[in-house]
Amino acid sequence: MSPLLRTLAWAVLLAVAGTFVAAAWTWVLGLAGAPGGRLSVAGARRGREGMVTAGAVLTFLAQAYLALAFAAAAADLAAGWRAAHAGEPGWPVWLVGWYVGTAPALLLTRDRAKAVAHHVRARLVGATFWIVLAGFWVFVRWPALAGLGWPWLPSLRVW
Repeated sequence: MSPLLRTLAWAVLLAVAGTFVAAAWTWVLGLAGAPGGRLSVAGARRGREGMVTAGAVLTFLAQAYLALAFAAAAADLAAGWRAAHAGEPGWPVWLVGWYVGTAPALLLTRDRAKAVAHHVRARLVGATFWIVLAGFWVFVRWPALAGLGWPWLPSLRVW
């Protein structure tokens, strides 16, 4: 088997398994955003726009932190594969890592379509996606940043 075909086979395996893990992580992101969501709902019922905005920002911070943690883990996994298979082309695994790393934030954006376009939460969910989209490549280029912001993440260099 050629090195490119072997790399593509690994990339497909990572994409399929990673998509399931990303979907499960989206559930974790939903739990992290629940307190801010409850604050926003309470503020909306009382007519307090400040509470709504504070809840949306709290949700954004919690979800962005955990979505970036997932992107850091995906970058670490791809870097581990790349280090173990230095003689093979790495671009398919990097692209799949990028897709998998950003998938939870991408799945969060599906709720954005349900929200009112001018609502703060809808705009912040879109911001989370763009932050994670760039964040994956930041973790690829400077992996030590993941250790600074997310010291609780285990290393996924399992190859």
